Amino acid sequence: MRWHVTLLTSALIGALALSGCQSTSSSWGSGAEADPRLQNDDFSVSWTSYAASCATGAALTGLTCLLITDSDQHAACIAAAAAGCAIGMGTNALLDELRSNYHTKEQQLDALISQLEDDRQKAVYMAATANQVYAEDKAKLAALNKNIKSHQAQKSEIEQRIAYYDANIAVLQDNLDYHQKALASYQEARTGLASEGRVSNSDRAKLKECDRQIAQLEDAIESIRGAMLSYTEDRNVLNLTLENYDQVGTRA
Repeated sequence: MRWHVTLLTSALIGALALSGCQSTSSSWGSGAEADPRLQNDDFSVSWTSYAASCATGAALTGLTCLLITDSDQHAACIAAAAAGCAIGMGTNALLDELRSNYHTKEQQLDALISQLEDDRQKAVYMAATANQVYAEDKAKLAALNKNIKSHQAQKSEIEQRIAYYDANIAVLQDNLDYHQKALASYQEARTGLASEGRVSNSDRAKLKECDRQIAQLEDAIESIRGAMLSYTEDRNVLNLTLENYDQVGTRA
């Protein structure tokens, strides 16, 4: 049991270290806050926050595992404690994790689908929220542009809007990076499992479900990217507008 204690201790130490890193990276650098709806803990993700929660969850689950006396259940519990954490360690790590923790192709595919479903839902919710928030911000920008044209906009208003856009862009970029890397891991795992040994009719059905989930994850990623690019374009236009203001409320 000693190696289990060592593993769990390392996970706890890692969780504390990562939590510290997360707290120092919560600022987006501009001093502005992103729209709080984009930072909903139910679906907004980042590599730092994901790694911290993963390490903490693995450690807490693992500590519970130590109380299980049945050897088969004990092993299954330890495997579950590590599930999902492999995504951040490279595209091959998830496949290796599935092979190590689950003995049959059916179990491996079930675990892959479960993790894929969780990330797909997060990406879909983030995409829907990002597009809703952007639609509202686009209307606000139209009102600001109207004031700019009539020379009624304050320079500080433009600066605040740019800082707000920068914060939103940073959140969306963070989520985009995470889901793109997760997608690569899922694609690699799906291909690896499909190419190993005999594939039953049940396995083919599960692989088809993997493909469906992957396709929906790809669509959600593109939707997140679209919202981020829209914010970026608007921010760039505002930057050009700001350059034409040499003092508050006065066009140069």
